[in-house]
Amino acid sequence: MSTWATIRSLSGAERQLLAEAIQLRLIVWIGLNVFRFNALRAYLQRRPVSHHQRIDRVAWAVKAVSHRWPGTTCLAEALVVEAMLRRHGHAPVLKIGVKHPQALERKRSLEAHAWVECEGVVVMGEVPEMADYAVLS
Repeated sequence: MSTWATIRSLSGAERQLLAEAIQLRLIVWIGLNVFRFNALRAYLQRRPVSHHQRIDRVAWAVKAVSHRWPGTTCLAEALVVEAMLRRHGHAPVLKIGVKHPQALERKRSLEAHAWVECEGVVVMGEVPEMADYAVLS
């Protein structure tokens, strides 16, 4: 099934979530390249609250957009899902972590990862070695 056929088969609410995810992904892409991180997050948190959507539906929309957006990083994806969840009445927590030195096994580069938790569950960005990351405060 083509992308357009898939989009046409979605409900209006699902298409609206995809449109919102595309819009926010564009804002995050521009924001990460132009503004300071804290300024971008503050802007994203000021966006108006929308009608309530389930956590899994928001995550689905962000994953669908991220999958098709070239160069998507875990940070960009996490910022979009955090903003969308907040807009839809949830209390997401953005986490950014770095790998413990012991887990790097002689690597000299820093490895970082971003993910979002909501209601104590990782909603976006789960990786097998999550325990290796020390969360930055």
